[in-house]
Amino acid sequence: AHDGAIDAALASFGAEIVALAGYMRILGARFLEKWLGRMINIHPALLPAFKGLDTHARALRAGIRIHGCTVHFVTLDMDDGPIIAQAGVPVMVGDNEDTL
Repeated sequence: AHDGAIDAALASFGAEIVALAGYMRILGARFLEKWLGRMINIHPALLPAFKGLDTHARALRAGIRIHGCTVHFVTLDMDDGPIIAQAGVPVMVGDNEDTL
């Protein structure tokens, strides 16, 4: 029902592309297939590292020194589509999830 409502809203606006930013919801295969190649996502990690949730906490636990974000095409596999762009930021001593 959710995917259908979102699709109907996008159609009513005449949307040609979809950009997900902080959407935090898994979309169904039928919806994804309809928008394949026309949907992008902003993910708060340097993919392919730290797919899914809690990226900042996991990066801090791993002790990495560079974190960042990725813009990628959405595919049927979560956080696995072709990468469009990435940007890194240093992980500072004393950083926590909020400051990172």
